[in-house]
Order: sequence, then C-alpha cells, then structure tokens
Amino acid sequence: MKWKNCRIVAFDTETTGLNPFDGDRVIEFGAVELIIGPSGHVTDVEAQDIMINPEMPIPRAASRISGIVDDDVADAPVFAKVADRVIELLDDAILVAHNLVFDLNFVRVELGRCGKHWPKTRAEVDTLPLSQRLLSQLRSHKLENICRHLGVPLDNAHRATHDAEATGRSFVELA
Repeated sequence: MKWKNCRIVAFDTETTGLNPFDGDRVIEFGAVELIIGPSGHVTDVEAQDIMINPEMPIPRAASRISGIVDDDVADAPVFAKVADRVIELLDDAILVAHNLVFDLNFVRVELGRCGKHWPKTRAEVDTLPLSQRLLSQLRSHKLENICRHLGVPLDNAHRATHDAEATGRSFVELA
C-alpha cells in the first residue's frame, strides 16, 4: 500500500474535559482530507467542521482552551445525529491525529453511546510519538511547537479543523 495513494484524513476533537469515560463529551469534530500531489506535498484540503451539542454545560476551563461556549453549540446537533457522517469521513482512510488516543477514545465513546462502532481504517497514525522519534531535538512536542519547527501554519489553535489540518500537514512533512 502506497500511503500517498490512500485517503489521508487528519482529525481532531474539542471536548468538555479530558475524560470521556467520566462523562466528558465532544463539542467539535474536525476532519481534513489531504490531497497529495505528485511531488508528495499537500496540494489541497477538504475540511469538515462539525459543532456538536454535548447535552451538558461546557465547563469554563474547556471554553478557555477552545473558545467554544454554550451558545456556540446550543443549536448544534447531538453526536448521534452526526455519527454516520463522522464514520463516513473516517472510513477506509489513513487516520492521523496528534495524541491519537485522546481523540480516538472520545469518538469511540460517543459512537458507543449511539450504538455505532469505530470505522474500518487503513491505518491510524499518531504524530506525537512520530515527532518524538523524528524530532528528538525539540523540548516539547506540542502541536504548536512541531508546526513551528516544520514551517506548518497553525491558525486558530485549539479549534478542531485548524488543529486537524496542521496535524495532517505535519504528518506529510514528517513522512
């Protein structure tokens, strides 16, 4: 399998907290399909941003990080209403995320709540250990630092689609 010929989808979530197993919920899901040109560089992206009503108040600490407040998601659909769209975006792709386990756990728990399962993927890549291995000279492997080192733009950090695009572009540079 040549990875450049596969669908490559980077994704990220913004959440009400840090633990999906204790009731924290997804409030934003962002996915970016990367189009890779013959040169091996990203030539285009197709972004999907989905705001989600978590059916609970968003804690101030979470709002301080993402900038997302209750009013932003008040009229958004609940996760169950967008679950099939999320599965379709991730299905049969090489998935890329920064700190993959965090986002994967949140999406898996949300899918489980509505009786759905994680899609069949071609591969799942975490840019955090990848950067730790390939960019060992960096003191911190936060997405912002990796992007700065690789020259990848990261506008509006801590918003799902922006982080997903930066993660995807970083993956291509690292690969």
